[in-house]
Amino acid sequence: MFKKYRRYRKHLIKLLSLLLAIFVWIYVLNSERLKFEKIVKLEYRLKDQVVFAINPLQEVTFVLEGPRAFMRNLLEREDSILIDISYKNPQFKRGQYTLKESDLSLPYGVKVDRIIPRRLNLQLDKKISKDLPVRFSIEGSLPDPLFFKEVVVDPVLVKAEGARAIINLVNEIKTKPVQSNLLIEERVINLETFNLDSRIRYHHSKNYTLYANIAANKFNRKISQVSARIIGEGKLVENQKFELEVWVMEEKLNSWKKLLKEVQLVLRTPDKDPLKAKMQEVTPIVSLPRGVYLHKIKPETVLINVP
Repeated sequence: MFKKYRRYRKHLIKLLSLLLAIFVWIYVLNSERLKFEKIVKLEYRLKDQVVFAINPLQEVTFVLEGPRAFMRNLLEREDSILIDISYKNPQFKRGQYTLKESDLSLPYGVKVDRIIPRRLNLQLDKKISKDLPVRFSIEGSLPDPLFFKEVVVDPVLVKAEGARAIINLVNEIKTKPVQSNLLIEERVINLETFNLDSRIRYHHSKNYTLYANIAANKFNRKISQVSARIIGEGKLVENQKFELEVWVMEEKLNSWKKLLKEVQLVLRTPDKDPLKAKMQEVTPIVSLPRGVYLHKIKPETVLINVP
């Protein structure tokens, strides 16, 4: 019985020694102090009529020192610092904001060795806005006998907002050149802007669009007795038909009869205006299929009774 007890006690001591060794190893491993770098994002709070003249830093590096035990959680954690740009803030003086160790919340035992950079150069300016025209250019020419009757960009003007020193230097919004052959196919295309200043806020979220009205200076086909659809409550003074002189591209001539079904004329009833006569002159809107271009429409205008 005594021998059995001694054997049991011997094994128990070995087990306890092993557990103690493991505990000491974990303690030493986790209590080892290491240095590591942590990237911290910066967020800014500005007054209403103030903006940055130069884009500020979006992140800084904190060099930290502490036990290994806190490393993983601290490195995986996403931290940010809110910088209040106020002349009453003692950290912001003469265009410089000084970061402090206390700006970053850290667990017990972890210290800040240094901040890179500690001082932020922040150049502020008054916020102003103005309307900028959208400029476009078309490269290449249209094949004979086609020409651009009208080219319109939408929007024509865009409100730009930013630092006064920057806005005063900007006079327009440029778009990438458009190849003329693209407009033959599409007639309506989206424009791409370039060299936009990232410090400027442009109040336009939609696409910049170019509308091209392409006509022909001669014709090779005539379309007679074309009826027009009236939009609104107006009525033609005379029951009138239209004649269209059009230029059909050579590759479309074989399908000319099919294309005729796609020709449409529309007359929009003008808004009622007591200062204007009841009969008003209206220009028909012509819709033609691809590869067909208007040379002339007869008559060019008609009279509509506005109820």
